[in-house]
Amino acid sequence: MVIDHTDRVALVTGATGGLGIPLVSQLVEQKYRVIAVGRSHEKLTELPEEVMPVIWDMSTHSEAPEILLNLKRVDVVVQNAGMADVASVASTSSDLWDTMFRVNVSAPAKLTTAILPGLRAAQGHAIFINAAPKMSGVPNWSGYVASKAALREFADSLREEESRNGIRVTSIYPKGTATRMLEKVRESFGASYDPNREINPASMATMILSVLDHPADAYARELSVGKPGTS
Repeated sequence: MVIDHTDRVALVTGATGGLGIPLVSQLVEQKYRVIAVGRSHEKLTELPEEVMPVIWDMSTHSEAPEILLNLKRVDVVVQNAGMADVASVASTSSDLWDTMFRVNVSAPAKLTTAILPGLRAAQGHAIFINAAPKMSGVPNWSGYVASKAALREFADSLREEESRNGIRVTSIYPKGTATRMLEKVRESFGASYDPNREINPASMATMILSVLDHPADAYARELSVGKPGTS
């Protein structure tokens, strides 16, 4: 895919996951030139042919791929990649701590730094997918909760620093969405999982991307998304 300087460009991480796929699809439908970041070449090739695939395993120490350093404009970035391993403080190894923070915090920070010139040029919108609303101090999930708290603080700092450059920053707090990740988390906690009782990933993607339609003089810095009839 060749990106023209007049194209609206959207970048999505975790693009081959349960939420990433509808995010990519809806951005393509909205006529964005989509750059999809994921770990698996095979899964990336299953995305719409209009998409530019970029392979990056965010769990490693590697820097953001060089191709992302040369983007002239980035209108939208959705930082959707994440990991949510369930483990107590006592059983969380040093490697797991490091990997959790690399995927959930350090890699999003590296990516933001890499594409910041493009975001500034487009006065773009940076969207960070965080934990469920009001999640704090969850037993046996300290690594996930702590890393997502750090991601929130990173997003807040980025917003304050870059508002003068016209960049919008939104943190999204989604309730349970019917993805394989949520299924694995529920299994690890010994809890039930019924996809029909969770939010459809396509619906969640629509809610996430709705922040792009806010007026020029107002936007949501944070958005909590839940299902009707739930607290």
